Amino acid sequence: MRLCRFDSDRVGLLSDSGVHDVTPALSTLAAYRYPLPMYDVLIEALPGLRESLVREAQRVIPVALGDIHKAAPCVFGVEAG
Repeated sequence: MRLCRFDSDRVGLLSDSGVHDVTPALSTLAAYRYPLPMYDVLIEALPGLRESLVREAQRVIPVALGDIHKAAPCVFGVEAG
C-alpha cells in the first residue's frame, strides 16, 4: 500500500490507475490537543485503518498523479499485514 499527502492536506492511496482520495477513512482518528503525542497518529493507526482505506479507495474515482499537488511526504510504503 502506498499513501501520499496531496492538495489541501488530503490523503491518497496510490494505484496503477491514479490517486484515490481516502481522507474520509481517517475520520476515526482521535483529535489531539496539547500536549501532542510524540508519534505520528496516522502511522500508529495504519494497521487498524488498512481495511477502511482500501474500501474507500474502491469507492472513489482515481485522479491522475499529474493532476494533484503533491505534498511531503509524497509516498511511503505500508507493509501488508
